[in-house]
Amino acid sequence: MKRQQRTSIPCSKGRVTVLGLAVVTFASSLTGCELFGGGAVAGGDACVSTRDYFEKTAWPEVLASNCADCHTPGGPAGEEGARFELLPSGYPGFIDTNLERLRSFAKTEYDGTSVLLLKPLGKLDHGGGSRFKVDSDEYKTLVRLVEMVQEGDNCKDTVTVPEFPEAELSGAVGTFRKAALHLAYRLPTPDETESLTTGGEEALPALVDKLLGEEAFFSRLKDVFNDRLLTDRYKNFDSAAVNLLDETMYPQSGEPWDLIEDDELRTKINTAIAREPLELIAYLVRSGRPFTEVVTADFTMMNPFSAPYYNADVAFDDPTNELEFKEAKIQAYVNEALVPMPHAGVLTSPMWLNRFPTTDTNKNRHRARMVLEFFLATDILKVGDRPLDPTAATRYANPTRDDPSCNSCHTIIDPIAGTFQKYDDDDAERYRPDRNWYMEMEAPGFGKEEMTVDESAAAPQWTAARIAADPRFVQAMVRWVYLGLMGRAPLDYPSDTSADNYPALLAAWNAQDSTFRTIGSKFEKAKFDLKVVFREIMLSPYYRAESANTKLASDRAVELAELGTGRLSTPMLLSRKIEAVTGLPWTRGYDQNDQLMTNYHILYGGIDSESVTKRLTSPNGVMASVAWRMANEVSCNSVATDFKRAEADRHLMRFVTLDDMPETASGDEIPAAVERIKQNIQYLHAHVLGEDLEAGDPEIDRTYQLFVETWREGKGFVDDELDTTVGEWMVYQCQARIDLATGEDLPDDQQLRTDPNYTIRAWMAVVTYLLSDYKFLYE
Repeated sequence: MKRQQRTSIPCSKGRVTVLGLAVVTFASSLTGCELFGGGAVAGGDACVSTRDYFEKTAWPEVLASNCADCHTPGGPAGEEGARFELLPSGYPGFIDTNLERLRSFAKTEYDGTSVLLLKPLGKLDHGGGSRFKVDSDEYKTLVRLVEMVQEGDNCKDTVTVPEFPEAELSGAVGTFRKAALHLAYRLPTPDETESLTTGGEEALPALVDKLLGEEAFFSRLKDVFNDRLLTDRYKNFDSAAVNLLDETMYPQSGEPWDLIEDDELRTKINTAIAREPLELIAYLVRSGRPFTEVVTADFTMMNPFSAPYYNADVAFDDPTNELEFKEAKIQAYVNEALVPMPHAGVLTSPMWLNRFPTTDTNKNRHRARMVLEFFLATDILKVGDRPLDPTAATRYANPTRDDPSCNSCHTIIDPIAGTFQKYDDDDAERYRPDRNWYMEMEAPGFGKEEMTVDESAAAPQWTAARIAADPRFVQAMVRWVYLGLMGRAPLDYPSDTSADNYPALLAAWNAQDSTFRTIGSKFEKAKFDLKVVFREIMLSPYYRAESANTKLASDRAVELAELGTGRLSTPMLLSRKIEAVTGLPWTRGYDQNDQLMTNYHILYGGIDSESVTKRLTSPNGVMASVAWRMANEVSCNSVATDFKRAEADRHLMRFVTLDDMPETASGDEIPAAVERIKQNIQYLHAHVLGEDLEAGDPEIDRTYQLFVETWREGKGFVDDELDTTVGEWMVYQCQARIDLATGEDLPDDQQLRTDPNYTIRAWMAVVTYLLSDYKFLYE
């Protein structure tokens, strides 16, 4: 394993003695000592906190590789009765938790020496025998760590955002364009661009905050959270959500629902019920409430169409407005009496309970796993990822409780499963206050804290309060937003210390972890305003990096690999980008359905929240074909229509007319027309791709050649009276015939159906070329 770089920490005077051997000697006249693999030499004055030393040296070089395998929960050491336990890297915050545990044990001494220094030498009946030699670098590292813990920190542990000087970041204008398309589905306004041009970086945060208040952002927010909650499964057809509701508890979901013949009304009702947990999330963020209420809110959100189905008596300003959502409490008929249902944010949502159901054998463990993953950033499958003996469990009557290889996970999952003890196994949203917990399982609780019998009546609220107070909640929300914005999961802690590039992998993880902790701290200080997390990630190098400004060494390339998005746009993001850039959605003639949200949604890597629940992040052959079709059909739809708009209202053809041809019939260049054509190409590169190119840039010349060659060939066919394959009439789908406001045909004299100069079709080729570019399809 490669050693880390030298790190300086303050040294105490004198020496540390273990079993009569001077393990490390510290010079009495020095203010600091340099550590290299745990050794101490004179020199250096930098200050490293105990946490930094633990994270960057002691954990990866000593504890993870020599101690954690046995001392992990459910490991051999615990089976033999050892109290010293180290969490594996699958736990969020495992560094801090393990350091705190080590602090406690480091202070336990035998004959004046910490047991943590004696056990690894094979002393005090250490079950693992001798792990180190007393003069090894690993043991010296452990000695230094114990000394630092016992003495207390002389250095303040400060979480700082790492710097990446080699990363070329997008400027304020480019960053805001990317953020505006991603969050608000629009391009920057001229005023915003001017503000960023003159104000630079200082103007950027306030403008991003403005985006986070626009209605389109809340649509994007719901998509980000649905990607994991998957409750949109129930809006896929017009009765999926309503049919989940028990007719006895919610009478409107029975015969009254069946009698509704209005398909539009049925869709409105079903959608409002299906999106109830997502509307709660949007409401909390929109109103600036603490996002901890995603699990603690004692209400949910209803509109005029869903409230009757939840037996809620709510006064709405406009009973016909499906966008008007208000706080309300679900009530249900139990034994013919209307009873308030418990509320604990998303945890008690009928949609969430049905989306993650249980069985009489699963006993809410699946739900507990989702709670850990969604709200506590803990993947229990990674925590328990280790070789198991499949026959060992047969020695126990109750393996999940008594077998150490099983209960290391079940002592975490089963208490949280008790949160849902009052919900019916078969009818997920049916609340049954008479139900009791399973005696063969761990008692309901959270961590080491048990829930009392009296508290079980409000079990969801009890657990929710502890989730909200757990530091893992903060990290869970930072990681959730990061996944939504970046399109990829955060890094896992690198566990293979023998890998050649391990130091680089560790450095990448450390940098990301520091960034997340910094953002998490700002999230907490802002009273859990989730907008802060969105803003800080979008302003970070992880979102803004575009390229490296120098050639990178292989290790540094690994360290910087996570910077920058480069994500394939989701069908929704690409659909909104098309409309923002061209002024039109991707539709087909009289079929006004957005193609990326209907016919090509799944084919282009989207999800339906039911059978397809993971987005494709790398294109396949089918997706590439969809992208080509999109570019061709959108250019076909939009160019002629754009020419019909007033110049000031055009999205694409700002600087040219239908008569602007690059050459005369004899082949002579028309300088004024060429200048206008190139000016429009320069504008299109900026408008479509966000490229700020100078007038003589080779990219503009290449695009101009595409225009000219297409125009020459097409114009030649049009002018050739003997060749009727290509004439002045454009294909039917590419003509500007429809009133975009009504979808009806325009009067004949207002339509644009012919292209005698072949300029419209030449511009279609240019727009197709740009819409199929990587910079348009990816973020």
